[in-house]
Amino acid sequence: MQRRLLTLLVLTISQVLKRPLRNLVEDLVPESRGPADDMIEAILEGMARMIAVMFASAVVRGLAESRR
Repeated sequence: MQRRLLTLLVLTISQVLKRPLRNLVEDLVPESRGPADDMIEAILEGMARMIAVMFASAVVRGLAESRR
């Protein structure tokens, strides 16, 4: 049950974080993209995913501890 909740939270938080990042990438990256621009986008998306996993893990852990 905790694993499913964690997965659902990670996906939701990740999608919420990606919206502003997409706008940021569109503002920072020129129309003619190169490998460096792709790397910047990948790093930003990876950071958003990492933040989502850490936040969701803390929420699930807190819920599990409060049930004890």
